[in-house]
Amino acid sequence: MTPGLPWPVQRGPDGLWRGHGFDLGVVLLVRDRGRVLMVKKAARSGYEFSGMWTLPGGRIRGEGSLTEAMEDSIRRRVRAEAGVEIDNPILPISMLPPLTRYTVAGVSCTTAILPLMAEVRGVPAVSDASISEVAWRDLSGSWRWIAPANRVILGVALWDELDGFQRSAARSALKEAWEMCAMWSGLLQLPPPPEPWSRS
Repeated sequence: MTPGLPWPVQRGPDGLWRGHGFDLGVVLLVRDRGRVLMVKKAARSGYEFSGMWTLPGGRIRGEGSLTEAMEDSIRRRVRAEAGVEIDNPILPISMLPPLTRYTVAGVSCTTAILPLMAEVRGVPAVSDASISEVAWRDLSGSWRWIAPANRVILGVALWDELDGFQRSAARSALKEAWEMCAMWSGLLQLPPPPEPWSRS
């Protein structure tokens, strides 16, 4: 599992990995019988994504190489947010990481999200105060309940597998999310994430 990033990154004194103007985050895509393991963000004052669903994950923090820190971070966050353990192998999803921007406790954060795939063991359960619910979700209907960067990741990873009805239902919310991520990338003069629907 080696992240291929188009920008230079390094570990800061606080242990967080960063590029120029953004932090690095990581999320895990786990699938089971057409469903995706997702967590619902707990209500938090001033947090734009309160009540939205995301893939489990968080910012990358740790010693060693970026690969080592990324694997340690995703194992820790998936355990904390979804109550399950990751089985090897952990595989990268080949795509330019989308950027997300949000505010926590009055502080704005911009994060590039690296997506991974793996299987997990255990029964999903909430075990972190930042999460209000964890569930296997299907992706039928509109995707507006999913946080923007996570919509883009799911679109890129799964678009070719969606049927015509699913694509039609998801397209508007997915395009809206892509435009938000592209805007955040543009603010840092970085390239936008890929457009999932352009392949069909």
